[in-house]
Amino acid sequence: MAAVKQAVKIGVRNIIGVKREYAQKAFEHVKGTGIKFYPYVGRVIGIPEVLEGTIEEMIMDAKSFRKMGVDGINLLAYRYKGDPEELMKAVISNAEMDVIVAGSIDSFEKIRKVITLGATLYTIGGAIFEKRFIPGGSIADQVKAIIEFEKTF
Repeated sequence: MAAVKQAVKIGVRNIIGVKREYAQKAFEHVKGTGIKFYPYVGRVIGIPEVLEGTIEEMIMDAKSFRKMGVDGINLLAYRYKGDPEELMKAVISNAEMDVIVAGSIDSFEKIRKVITLGATLYTIGGAIFEKRFIPGGSIADQVKAIIEFEKTF
C-alpha cells in the first residue's frame, strides 16, 4: 500500500502488479485519480515472483476485478507453474478487459506469442539489461530491435 500511495502522490499513469489480496484496498485508493489499475490474477509468490493457481481461479479473479471496475489485469504467464500458452489463451479470451502479460518475456518468440494470443500490452524488464534480444548490443539496441519486431504484426 505504501507503493500505491506514493504512486498516487507522484501522479503515475498506471499501477500494475498489486497482489490480489491487496487489490480492493489499493483500488479504493486509486479510484477517481485517473490512474489506470492492473492487479495480478492468481497467487503471486516469491522474488522473483512466480504465479500459482488454476486457470479457472485466474479467470474468476479477472471477472471479480472487472466487476470491481479496474482497467485490466496483470498476468505473469511465463512465470506460471503450468502451460503459459494455455493460461494466456484462457485468461485473455475470458477476461473481457485489458490484459498485460509481464514477467520473463526474454525472446522474440515469447513476444510473438503474447501478441498473437491477444494481450493488450506486455512488459520486458531484465531481459533488456541482460541483452537477451541482441547479444552484445546496447540497451538502446535491445529496445530498437523489439520495436522493429513489433512492426511485423
